[in-house]
Amino acid sequence: MYGVRFGFGMVAGAVLAFWAYRVAVSWGIGYAVFGGVAGALVCALALVGRRWAVMAGLGVAAAAVAVSRVAGLPAEPGPGMALGLAVLVGFAVWRFPARSACLVAGGGLAIVALTWAERPPVTLLNAAGWSAAVVAGTCPRVADLRGRVIAARIRREERLRLARELHDVVAHHVGGIVLQAQASQILARRSARVGGALEEIETAGADALAATHRLVGRLRGAADPARPAVPGPADRT
Repeated sequence: MYGVRFGFGMVAGAVLAFWAYRVAVSWGIGYAVFGGVAGALVCALALVGRRWAVMAGLGVAAAAVAVSRVAGLPAEPGPGMALGLAVLVGFAVWRFPARSACLVAGGGLAIVALTWAERPPVTLLNAAGWSAAVVAGTCPRVADLRGRVIAARIRREERLRLARELHDVVAHHVGGIVLQAQASQILARRSARVGGALEEIETAGADALAATHRLVGRLRGAADPARPAVPGPADRT
């Protein structure tokens, strides 16, 4: 991230310096100061990458356009400021919530439209930068959204698989408990083997409870929950 910001700072500085030189040659050094300072401020705010910085950058650019028209200065946004605006818009489209992203993109487009009556070539340059920013911000946003959708689908499928497994395990153990209970009723009338049958029922119930607890833990994201304690014969009164 720091490398990207450093690279953008170098490119923005070079563009601003070249634009200031061209304005100074054509209009005089005094005309280059305002545009250079305003463009540098917008680019600096673009490096911050925060919501307040984006809004402040749009405000500075809009004010620069208005002042340049009223005072008869070279048309803004110049190339340096256009670069800063493109970064602001692209970042907002990529990272901001949809409503905020649309507001920032609309604000950037409005700033571009303000230059049409005065300097159509400047408008075309800024419109190209704005379009590139919107595309550059939309592509990773769509990729992030697609990744979240895929991850959600995978989680849903995993939960369904675990739910089916939970159903099968519980059905197996509970079915065994029912059979053991039915057998114990018969044995109660025929022999003295009821105690062993009841122990088997207890074991089957404990296994069903442990399996249910383990699978529910997996559904919740636990690694392997410990088997729940089942009271033994000595604990019962």
